[in-house]
Amino acid sequence: MNLKELHDKVLVNPELDIHFWGNEYYLFTLGDTWVTINNYRAQQHGALQVHPEKDEFNFLQKGSAVVWLGDRETKDIRGFIWEEGTGVFVPRGTVHRITAITDCTIINFSKGVKESRLNVEAEFKDSTG
Repeated sequence: MNLKELHDKVLVNPELDIHFWGNEYYLFTLGDTWVTINNYRAQQHGALQVHPEKDEFNFLQKGSAVVWLGDRETKDIRGFIWEEGTGVFVPRGTVHRITAITDCTIINFSKGVKESRLNVEAEFKDSTG
């Protein structure tokens, strides 16, 4: 692959998505791998979700949060305090949610099918606050 082909495959201008919980900047995309910076507002959370075809690693750069991890079959889900400067690996098929305690900055590294997201809120009812 020459430099022009590489440049054409890499997203070099950050793309911004606005969400109810904060915002998400797509910094880098190459094939099935991408990096985002997610800024969560205090007391906000994303959807309870599962990615059948995507692995994620999330690094909490700033703030504090609760990361919820669960099993879709057993409906067992647990929240863990997530401390600044630590990471969480979320393998494909793992139910998860991030709830910000304070304003948070999270760097997300993903690999797989980008649109591989299923909302599983209804399956878990009020298990995650």
